[in-house]
Amino acid sequence: MLVKPGQNLQLKTTAPITDHTVKLVHITLGSSAYVWKLATSGAICRDAYCPSITPLDYTPSVITAGKPVTLFYLGSLANSAALTLRWGYSESSPLTDIAMIRRDDGFWSATITPPPMATRIHFLVTDGINVDTNGGGNGSLPVVPAVDTSVTITFKVMANTLPGESVYIVGNRPELGNWSTSPDSARQCTANAGSQWTCSIRFPVGGLTIEYKYQKIGNGMLTWESGGNYTYLLPNANAEVDNGTFR
Repeated sequence: MLVKPGQNLQLKTTAPITDHTVKLVHITLGSSAYVWKLATSGAICRDAYCPSITPLDYTPSVITAGKPVTLFYLGSLANSAALTLRWGYSESSPLTDIAMIRRDDGFWSATITPPPMATRIHFLVTDGINVDTNGGGNGSLPVVPAVDTSVTITFKVMANTLPGESVYIVGNRPELGNWSTSPDSARQCTANAGSQWTCSIRFPVGGLTIEYKYQKIGNGMLTWESGGNYTYLLPNANAEVDNGTFR
């Protein structure tokens, strides 16, 4: 392909806009050879690799708290024998070092997971002596909050108890104690007026089918409800479930 002076060279790609994995194109202009890294911008790919601006890319394109993100580096330290990514998630957070891996295409990569409370990640790349803060630019990237898919279900049951005895809910999920026979404050129900007990349990996501029943625990005694287990399909929103009277 001949590119004349004054002409622009545009490269198109079918990669989705959220795909930030490294893509390289080898270009020769006259007697000079270049390696361009492409990044998606709308439907047009442009030369995105410029060491004086930002020699670091990442995928996915939106960094989310609590989810892994892979950073790719091809900066001034790329020819080092070994590189370390040093990162933190706030100005006061402790820094964490992670060894970067050299890829066949010359880039270095490292995967990190910002904690749920992170709003930004701060980072630098070092060979142990020299430091690259994203090509002298801003070694910082925004982090969006994690989407909360959890649901809280409030279970209700009428139960007469003896002094020192409480009602617990138990079932086939970690949040329900995995059928535990030991008292657990997370599963302990709250006594209300009229012998009604309520147990509020938070599940990580709706759409799951759970099995459960109630227990009375206290005074060295454990009493299970009689009959079969309750079966319940968790909705995608907070809800209440009334199970009538302790059997």
